[in-house]
Amino acid sequence: MKIVIATDSFKGSGSSQAIGTAIKQGILQVAPTTQVVVMPVADGGEGTLASLVTAHHGHYQTSQVTGALGAPVTAKFGVYDRTAVIEVAAAVGLPSVHGHEDPLRASSYGVGELIRCALDTGAHRILIGLGGSATNDGGLGMAQALGAHFYTKTKEEVAPGLNGLDQVVQLDLTQLDPRLRQTELVGLTDVQNPLTGTQGATYVYGQQKGLTQAQLPSSDITMQRYAQLVQVRTGINAASSLGTGAAGGLGFGLVTLLKAKLVAGAPYILQQIGLAKQVAAADLVVTGEGRLDKQSLNGKLPAEVAKIAKKAGKAVVAVVGSRSLALTSTPNIDLVLPLVNEPLSLAAATEKTFTLARLAGINIMQAWRLGQS
Repeated sequence: MKIVIATDSFKGSGSSQAIGTAIKQGILQVAPTTQVVVMPVADGGEGTLASLVTAHHGHYQTSQVTGALGAPVTAKFGVYDRTAVIEVAAAVGLPSVHGHEDPLRASSYGVGELIRCALDTGAHRILIGLGGSATNDGGLGMAQALGAHFYTKTKEEVAPGLNGLDQVVQLDLTQLDPRLRQTELVGLTDVQNPLTGTQGATYVYGQQKGLTQAQLPSSDITMQRYAQLVQVRTGINAASSLGTGAAGGLGFGLVTLLKAKLVAGAPYILQQIGLAKQVAAADLVVTGEGRLDKQSLNGKLPAEVAKIAKKAGKAVVAVVGSRSLALTSTPNIDLVLPLVNEPLSLAAATEKTFTLARLAGINIMQAWRLGQS
């Protein structure tokens, strides 16, 4: 028997690889001869780097870049087959500014520096995971690091962050790194929000990055004005395009300033790592995430894994931290196994995640045997 495990990371509890390994241990405890393949997966957010580099037997490099608030940080990126993979969060991640969130100053400059490092490897393609940023600067800082200039009324370079977006009246893209023109840039989005509007980067994610509710309208107006300036300069109208609001508007900056393309992260990554091929030879597929709710069924990672499995006619189990009571139907998923099976606080459940995941593996095999009897 062969089982493929492809779960998302459980935010704050464990990586895709770690959760999958714990489930595997439980399965093997019941059925030691089972072939179990753990495939680290991601949707463009946390775990994107590990998923792609592991699947392609690549290697990691590190570089010192500028963090969201200007302090140097050591960021890791991956390289394989003339392809480089970076995660926005490695340079300007929200956890790196925890307790000091300040989107008025937070800059994506370090992301541009990471792209430059990727170019230095000779990569022909750069994949950019767009989840988890502390910034809301529309990719302005990223473009500055790659040679673009954004000027105030007095012809000075603008300040970092949203403050800079509010100052910019002119942009110059003529000095962008020329290597970008020979390089395929792909932004992997884990959300579909546009840049502006009530469903855009500022209104939906601004408060978790440090904006107050009162600051949201003026900040979105600033973003709209910036988008109009960029459109005049580039001829690209992308403020309403799906995914351009990812990572505080980095999706927008990639498309308009760097001529990148945006793709939904989950299906792209699953295709790149060859999940369908592994699933074709499997008897059972296990997926999962921290919380299963209606959003999970709308193109998120477990739904994409389940879709591939069902297309191949395979049984699907989802191991989840919790399941929304409002979720009464789970298309393409045959069994949902919540990890918590007794009263536990969130802190206690988080601490016991791997023990609970191993128990889920045991339950999976017991349920499978019941179904075969």
